[in-house]
Amino acid sequence: MIKVIVIFLCIWYTNPGISQMGAGRNETSGNTNFSGRHCRGTNGLCSINNDKNRDSTNTIITYHTNTITFTIDRSLISSIEETQIVGRPILDSDIKTILFFTMGDDFTFSNTLVSHLKIPSQTIVIKKGYYPVYVTKENLIITFKL
Repeated sequence: MIKVIVIFLCIWYTNPGISQMGAGRNETSGNTNFSGRHCRGTNGLCSINNDKNRDSTNTIITYHTNTITFTIDRSLISSIEETQIVGRPILDSDIKTILFFTMGDDFTFSNTLVSHLKIPSQTIVIKKGYYPVYVTKENLIITFKL
């Protein structure tokens, strides 16, 4: 019973559609690259190329008061990129579970990305650490605490 409650709470916390329903959300789209700082093949974000055209991007980026959520379309990334995100290949048995993303270095959002997310003038930094990744058939959902 406790395991079921913990899984529900993890899903509720990491799924922006559930945890932030009704809250004012600011979102934009972008192409995310997860090959680490300076794209050197380590763990973490390399870059986010922000583009308002959702047809040419792989990630929806949503800002909430204290979190940023990345909803990554699995059909638009390779199995290598999935492995870079969760540290191993994703199996069918991983669907509806929580894995973790290792952020090896801090990542600062560009001013353009902050502007597209309609965040009041401030610097947005995702700190190095471990972040939950909720796996579905269609998406990888990573929620970063700010």
